[in-house]
Amino acid sequence: MSSTRQNKVWAYILFWIWPLFSLIFALVNYRSSFAKNIIWFFSAFFGFTFVISNEGMDANRYRDYLIEYHHSEMDFSQFWSGLQAGTIGRGDYYEPLLSFFVSRFTDDYRFLFAIFGLIFGYFYSRNIWYLIEKSGKQIKTIAVPFIILFAFIVPIWTINGVRFYTALQIYFFSVLYLLINRDKRYIVFSVLSIFIHVAFTLPVALLLIFYFVRLPKIVYPVLLIVGLFFVNLDIQGILNLLPELSGVAADRVGSYTHPEMVKAYFQDIEQTRWFVRWRVTGIKLLSFFIIIYLLFVKGKKLKEFDFSPLLYFGIIVFSITSILSIVPSVARMFDIATLSFLAVLFLFIQKEDKNYWMRFFSPLTIIPVLLYVVVEIRVGIERIGINTIFMNPVVAAYFENETAIIELIK
Repeated sequence: MSSTRQNKVWAYILFWIWPLFSLIFALVNYRSSFAKNIIWFFSAFFGFTFVISNEGMDANRYRDYLIEYHHSEMDFSQFWSGLQAGTIGRGDYYEPLLSFFVSRFTDDYRFLFAIFGLIFGYFYSRNIWYLIEKSGKQIKTIAVPFIILFAFIVPIWTINGVRFYTALQIYFFSVLYLLINRDKRYIVFSVLSIFIHVAFTLPVALLLIFYFVRLPKIVYPVLLIVGLFFVNLDIQGILNLLPELSGVAADRVGSYTHPEMVKAYFQDIEQTRWFVRWRVTGIKLLSFFIIIYLLFVKGKKLKEFDFSPLLYFGIIVFSITSILSIVPSVARMFDIATLSFLAVLFLFIQKEDKNYWMRFFSPLTIIPVLLYVVVEIRVGIERIGINTIFMNPVVAAYFENETAIIELIK
C-alpha cells in the first residue's frame, strides 16, 4: 500500500477514534484528496457536539422548533401548508423542513445540528479547497494569512445562525465556479440559497446581473466611491425603492426594517467591546488595500490571470451593501465581498511570481488578519464543547453536551 493511500486510510480511522486529531492530520496533509472530506465530516461532528451556551443564541429557536414539532400532532400536509403560507419559516424552507423531518425521529437537537453541520461543512470545505486546488502549488508564506482568514470569515460555529450562513456558503460556492470557471450550471446553487434564506434574493440578483450584463470598467470604482462617501440610504429611502409588498414578503421586510429593530441592532454594536468593533473596521481597511493593490497596481496581471470578474463582483457587493447597510440583514452581506477579495488575493499571490509590493505590505496586513481570527476564535469557544475536543462519534451521544470550552478558561 502506498504512503498516500495509508495516510488516507489512517485519516478516516482517526476520525472515528479522535476527530480533533484527524482534523489536525488533514490540515497538515492539506494537499491530500482526503483532507477536505475530513473537514466536512468534522463539521458534522461539530454540529452534534455544538453547545448552546446562552439563551440569547439563535440556536435556541431551532432547538425549540424541533421539540415543538416532535410533540405536535401536525402532519406533513399541515406543515407544508404553513410553510407555503409563511406562517412557518417566514419564506425560508431549508431549516423548517430539516427540523420537521428530524422531529419525526427525535427531539434531541444534536442530531439536527449534526445535519446542519454536514450540509454547511460540505460547502465550507469545498470553498476552501477550491482555492487550495486552484493555487496549483505549495502555498506561499505571504499567502497563508489570507487562506486562514478566508476560513475564519464564516467558520463552522456560525451554524448558530444556520439559515443565513449556510445560504452564504452555498451562494459563494456558486460565485467561485460561475466567475472563475465560467460554468453556468452553478447558477442553480445561487438560486438555491434563496430558499435557505430569503435575504439572498438581493445577492442572487446582483450575481445574475453582473454575469449577464457587461458593465464598463469605470462603473466599479465609481460605484465604490458613491457607496462609501455619497449615498447611504436610511430606512425610508430603502422602502421607497421597493415595490408594493404583501403577505410574507411584507412581513419579512417589515421585521428587518422596523425602526426599533434597527435601533436595537446598532445599540448592540455600540455596546460590544472595542476589539469586536475594530475587527470589522480592520477587515474593511484590508478590503480597501486589496482593491487598490489589485485594481490599480496589478490591474494588467489580474486581467491576464482572469481573476478580475471576482474582484469586480466583490466591489459591487461591497458598494451596494455600504449603501443599504442600515438594514441589519443586508449588513451581513459584507462577508460575501470579503470572501471575494480574499479569494482573489490568495489566488493572485499564488500565481504571480513577482510579489515585491505584497511582501512589503504584508506585515501591515497581518494586523487585521490576526485581530479578526483571534476574536472569531473567542466567539467559537463559547460554542465548542468539551465533547468536540475529547470525544468521538461513537461515544459522544452518551455524555452531556452543555459545557463549552470557555467554561474551562474562565
